[in-house]
Amino acid sequence: MVTNYYTLKGIAEDLNRRLKGCRLLEAFSQNRNELVLRLQEDLEEADRSDAVLISCEPSANSIFHRASFARARRNSVDFFSPIIGEILEAVMISATDREISFQFSSGRVLIAQFFGSRANVILCDDRRTVLEPFLKTLSPESTLPAARPVSDLTEAAVFAQTLRGSTADATLLAGLKRALPRFGATLHREVAMRSGFSAETPVADLSDRDMEALAATARRIQGSLLLEPQPRIYLRDDVPVEFALIPLEQFGDLRVQLFEDLQTAIRTYLAAGHVQRAFHDQKRAVLQALQQELSKTERTLQKIDHEAPAPEEAAEQERFGKLLTAHLHVLRKGEREALVEDVYTEDHAPVLIPLDVHLTPAKNAERYYARARKLRETIDEQRERRGTLLARLRELEGTLVELDDIENTEALRSFIERHKPLLASAGYRSTAGTRTAPPPPFRVFIVTGGFQVWAGKSSENNDLLTTRHTGKEDLWFHARGVGGSHVVLKVHTGKGEVSRTAVQDAASVAAFFSKMKNASLVPVTMCLGKHVRKPKGAPAGTVMVEREETIFAEPRLPAGRDDEHAR
Repeated sequence: MVTNYYTLKGIAEDLNRRLKGCRLLEAFSQNRNELVLRLQEDLEEADRSDAVLISCEPSANSIFHRASFARARRNSVDFFSPIIGEILEAVMISATDREISFQFSSGRVLIAQFFGSRANVILCDDRRTVLEPFLKTLSPESTLPAARPVSDLTEAAVFAQTLRGSTADATLLAGLKRALPRFGATLHREVAMRSGFSAETPVADLSDRDMEALAATARRIQGSLLLEPQPRIYLRDDVPVEFALIPLEQFGDLRVQLFEDLQTAIRTYLAAGHVQRAFHDQKRAVLQALQQELSKTERTLQKIDHEAPAPEEAAEQERFGKLLTAHLHVLRKGEREALVEDVYTEDHAPVLIPLDVHLTPAKNAERYYARARKLRETIDEQRERRGTLLARLRELEGTLVELDDIENTEALRSFIERHKPLLASAGYRSTAGTRTAPPPPFRVFIVTGGFQVWAGKSSENNDLLTTRHTGKEDLWFHARGVGGSHVVLKVHTGKGEVSRTAVQDAASVAAFFSKMKNASLVPVTMCLGKHVRKPKGAPAGTVMVEREETIFAEPRLPAGRDDEHAR
């Protein structure tokens, strides 16, 4: 319920009390899909500021307040420059939807939409025209649709009419979603439970009295949400299960942790949830590695059983060699086959033996002896390998059983340490104790030799790339004489020396992201990173270069593209 409408309403009211009248100092992102707003009431106290963190992660939308927030020195991107320095006049939630608006002194509005996979933060004018979106899923100059109307819970007839308007085979849970769009799934289940119904009850089976009971329950729950909120976290074995504003009967068997402050409750829940997600992600990675290794081992065993030669085959090859040796005096070179008596059986039955016409009878016999030895060696090797694989299979199966019982981070860490050799051989690489650097906030491409090429996305992004992310020996590119992206070839990201082909690839990227992208060839300026500088006070994206050379390049993108960051 972190992004339930009524939770967001409480958050908006709290933020309005805390931050109304503050000045927006900066809006930036340093983590994927997360925006940070930093505001300050007293500009003379530069070391004190408030922060609002907004997550647009598809499966984990959230918004909460922090008393302070330290911005990383690298890999962060600024947003919404038109409202930086403006006064926040109000924070409010839409009357009908999960949409929080930050209204600024210029009349511009920053709208945070908590719509799951469609979550976004959008800077708009007073007509809801998009000026700048945080996530590039909206186009500037488009207009945000007006919020949809919702049914009035105070009118039982409206509630019943909306509920009955569901499809003929709809369940109560589906009907409540239609009738109570601001409640959310958890509260829909709560309405059904408190009214004495199963969530799967068909709407068609409900009487008018049932409808009245459901509407009355919904009104009581809504009253508690608005007038008597009591932030709480429900836990099972100290693991957070749900955040709520009111007591929920559906979680009556769980332990409850109560909070006086809404923001503290949300931060606690999200922090604990982050720990749990990290635990489950790591456990899932271990499980996947072990299962893949188990499957691989089973396939190898099946292949050995299917392809392994039979001992009888080796005996047959040796028998042919012995029979040829016993009849060397009657055999001649050049014959394709030999029909000989089996002198090692009582009836001396005839045996037909294939021969190589290019070998003497003695060499043919040696060849059969060699085949027999090779087959027996293969049988011995595969018998030994099969035993090793069976032991590994049993070890993997036992390890998977042990993993299934692990329920916390400490136990998982101990498990990984105990089974480190097995996990390493299964391809698992633990990330515990390491920090993964966040991806660069630019378009990223891979060119010849495995080198990375970074391209700016805007004037401000070009500044960030050139002034903070370009090494002295990196190669810097820009289409000559026209507007376009700053492009940098990172010389330490590939193998060996940067080739001329890699340089040409990078120049092509600069040509493609320029105003001459439709030309057949574009002149591109290239120089070392240490020969690029930004003049003091110059507009965003403006630089001076020295010791440059000009390359003519075809506007195109390389085949090696990091789609995650090339957008």
